[in-house]
Amino acid sequence: MADLTMKTRSGAETTVPGGDVKELSTALHGPVLTPQSGGYDAARSVWNAMVDRRPGVIAECTTPPDVVEAVNFARAHALLLAVRGAGHNIACNEVCDGGLTISFSQMSGRRVDPQNGRARVVPVARLGTPEEARHNTG
Repeated sequence: MADLTMKTRSGAETTVPGGDVKELSTALHGPVLTPQSGGYDAARSVWNAMVDRRPGVIAECTTPPDVVEAVNFARAHALLLAVRGAGHNIACNEVCDGGLTISFSQMSGRRVDPQNGRARVVPVARLGTPEEARHNTG
């Protein structure tokens, strides 16, 4: 994999070695997308068609440990970081230009504790998910 020019938290450009991106890809259960990857354009698109941001890397996390790996990768390289839940943020800040976008689009699941009246849902929960969880405790 080729080295990538990405943006840091301060807005400066930095070179991220392709080997480091490859290591991130190996560490994650979900895909790691670059502008050359199939599916990249779909993964970076948001509901507001006026917003056209292009992250340097999109980490499509499928597990909490994936999220930890992606955050640590951003920290190690001082990268600009955006976190994408369901993709309906009014300001579309869930996707960044040139940095690392952590996407929860590949995560699913809910946990219901009917005894204590609690439900936990993943960050990409849609409006119906808590209601579905309430009626489906399995």
